[in-house]
Amino acid sequence: MKCKCCGQEIVKPKGKMKDNKDSWIYIPELEVYVEKDVHHKNYSYDQLKEIYGKDFEKMLLTKAQVEVLDASKTYRKIFKMRTWNNDFFIQQYNEYNKKQGLVADFCSDRVRSNFYSYWYSDYAYGYRGVRFVRKKIKGK
Repeated sequence: MKCKCCGQEIVKPKGKMKDNKDSWIYIPELEVYVEKDVHHKNYSYDQLKEIYGKDFEKMLLTKAQVEVLDASKTYRKIFKMRTWNNDFFIQQYNEYNKKQGLVADFCSDRVRSNFYSYWYSDYAYGYRGVRFVRKKIKGK
């Protein structure tokens, strides 16, 4: 399949989202499940939207949810949030930038973390991917 925006060949994942209990962590403070690992690195936001459909952004963590995870040493360790090469897209929190078609992400290294809301949606980086959030997991 080719991306409508850039024409680059993209590989659509086989099957639906994993319901593997080891792949998702329940966060009681947020009452949601969060994917343990970042995946689909080196895909642009546009390509991911093409793969996952129009509701793609709703599947992403919000800035407030990430702030809760990043504030906890336990969650930071579980989700490897203070490691290089583990950045992920989040829902756009800046309305002006959203209207401009820009997307947001969470970036970190060993020392600090930051939110950015001004990325072009067609940029892809090998260190940035996605980590989904959901309310329920089948069988739980």
